[in-house]
Formats: sequence, structure tokens, C-alpha cells
Amino acid sequence: MASVFRPNAAKLIKAGFARYKDVPVLFDRALRYMRDHSRYLRERATLAYRPLEDRGDVPSFNTLRRIAYSLANFAKWTDSRGLDWRTVDYDDVLRYQHDQLSGAWSKKREKLEPETANGRTDEVVHFLRWAHLEGLRPAFEFKTRLQERRFGGKVRTITVRVRRAKASVSPPELGHLPKPEEIKAWLTAVRVRRGEAKQLVSRFALETGARKQEIAQVKLSHWPSEDKIDAAIRAGDAFVSMRLLDGTKGGKPRSIRVPIAFAIVVRAWLPKRATYAYRYFKRTGRRTDRLFLSDSGEHAGTPLSGDTIWKIFHEVEPRPEGWTTHHARHAHACYLVLYALENEAKAARSTIAGMGIGWIRDRSKHWLDMIRSQFGHVSEKTTELYLRWIITSTGLSQLAAGWHDYLNSEDAS
Repeated sequence: MASVFRPNAAKLIKAGFARYKDVPVLFDRALRYMRDHSRYLRERATLAYRPLEDRGDVPSFNTLRRIAYSLANFAKWTDSRGLDWRTVDYDDVLRYQHDQLSGAWSKKREKLEPETANGRTDEVVHFLRWAHLEGLRPAFEFKTRLQERRFGGKVRTITVRVRRAKASVSPPELGHLPKPEEIKAWLTAVRVRRGEAKQLVSRFALETGARKQEIAQVKLSHWPSEDKIDAAIRAGDAFVSMRLLDGTKGGKPRSIRVPIAFAIVVRAWLPKRATYAYRYFKRTGRRTDRLFLSDSGEHAGTPLSGDTIWKIFHEVEPRPEGWTTHHARHAHACYLVLYALENEAKAARSTIAGMGIGWIRDRSKHWLDMIRSQFGHVSEKTTELYLRWIITSTGLSQLAAGWHDYLNSEDAS
């Protein structure tokens, strides 16, 4: 088995290796340093090696971390199959891809989406190709083809490997979003089994659609102040704005809207957070400015990481089918629109269904435009899928009312 570790940035800087301070390192099951894999990560970090026609900037820590975990996952897979990465061929790599898609490479037999399986497999291919160029293994042969893709509104022709998994026409989860009561039951389980702090980070994902790394890196100073919340209340707003400054996709800060009720819940939790932060300082001698800290026994005060948030969504039962932080983003988007439509229909002394399909479409587009800004990046195809789901879902008013009840119920706070 392989494990990913983040090096001590301060020590690397002091030793004169500042450019490697954010580069993860890999260790095998015996905790032996995986020299070749770690050197590959360093070369990716410094652009000494670029896979295929990569034209991107210096990869962020999150990108390097994703690459590292992809390599670690493949190392575990080869180990379980009795294979050596120095001798595997492209057919072996395709079996790895298939095992992810079929659920065979999962403790719970959960099937990965083609996008995820392709991403992991692509990184493996890049590594094996680099290993051949470095003389670490025989030739690694695979075929490529040209493909047109849209980047930032522009179409670009890129080189991709053949036999990548075909992506679904639409995200399958949009056809069976979990009902509010399922999400509510899961949140209750999170609080009971993992504690209040972990329920708050879970709610943050659901209430705002933020990504796990964005949530993990929110600082105490970033959270809306009492004055800002009061000003939003006086203005009659349902949301209060805040800035996501760290961990964002592409490293670009953005403003998001936080439901006032949730902003108040988090502020009420801050005295407890101060206690956890003090325990962390007494235990480690370090202070932390992260907002969300563990409240779990000997780990009290430890900043909650993206990995921890991932585990909450994947491990706490009962959980909605296929539940992930990305799935929560879809649920947030669709149910937020339903919640907004319900309130607007009530203001007009009607119901969502009573307002008519034209009104639903027009108002949904308005709210989905807001969500595009909230999420930082949502393709037009995805927003169209959201719109289609909202319009065609059965029991529209009932679903909206359920989400409204969830947002305001005592046991969700």
C-alpha cells in the first residue's frame, strides 16, 4: 500500500528547497520513501516534465495532491493484483480504469464516474511515460488522438489517449437527487457519530455548494461578522456575502452567499471553537486561524482537512446513495432554486406549480445564473441539466417545501 504525506514546508524553506515546499511525497506500505514517484511529483511541480501537450501554469498544491493520490491509488491496485509498475502495459492500465468504473476497485463496490476514473488513469499514464523517458522501465506504449475541447470559451485541439471511458451524457445523480429527509437523516448521523464541528462543515457544503478544499481553508476572519449579518437582516436579505480566498479552483478568490440562518449558527459555535483552538495550542504549541476545528477528544483543535470532509460524506451512515461533496453541490444547486421558487410563489399567493411552466423556467434561469457565480465554475451544460431537472421533477412543490423545512429545522442546526 502507498501513503501520501505533505512535507514540513518550514524545514524545506530553511534547507533551501522552497520550491518543493508544497510537493507531496509517497511512502510504501513499509513506510519506505518511494523515490521515483516522489521525484516525478517534483518534476511536475517545477514543470521539468509536462505530460503530452500540457500548457498550464505551475500546478497548485491541490493539483499536486490529486496527482499524488492518483499514483498512490494505482500503487495499491498493482500491489493487490501482484503487478509491478515497472512492467505493466497499457492493457493493465485499462483494467485499472475498468475496475474503477465497475466498482471492483472499491471496498463498498461503488462505481466511479468516468471523469474521475479517466483523471486517475491519465495521471498513471503520464507517470509511466515519464518513467520510460527516465530509463526506469521499458517503453510504455499507448495510442493517442486529437480532440477538440472548450477552455474558457475557446476551442482548443489537444492530444488525449485512446480508450478513455466515455463520459455520461448527463450526471446520473441529477436523475435521483436525495430527498431532503435523507439528507437530514444523514446530517443527524454526522452530528451523533462525528460531532458538531463535522456537521457544520457538512452543512457548509450543502448550504453554499463550496468544494471541500475551499471549506477546509476558510479562516476565522473570513466568516461574516455579527455587524455584517445584522446589516443583511435589516436589509431583508436571506443571505450574507463572504469571500472564499483559499483553496479555490485555479486559485481565484470569489464571493459566495451564505444563508443568514446558517451564518448565525456558526457564529454561535465560535466560543466552542475558541476552546478547541486553545487545546490545540496547549498540545502542539501552534496557533491556527482556520475556522473549522475538530472537537474530537485528543484531536480537538486540529483543523478539519479536505480529506476529513471527504470521509464524512463517504463513511457516515445512513447516507444517500452515491453521496459525495460533489453530489452535495448538485443537491444545493437544485434545491436552492426550488427553495427560492417556493418563496417567490408564496409571495404571489400561489404555488410553484400554480405559477406555470414559463414562470418556472424564467425564474429558474435567474437563480441558476446566481449559482454559476456562487460555484465559481459551472458549465452551461450543467446548468441546463439543473434546469431540466427542476422543470421535469415530479412533486416539485413538495420537494421545495421539504428543503425549506430542512433549512429551518432545529435538528439541522
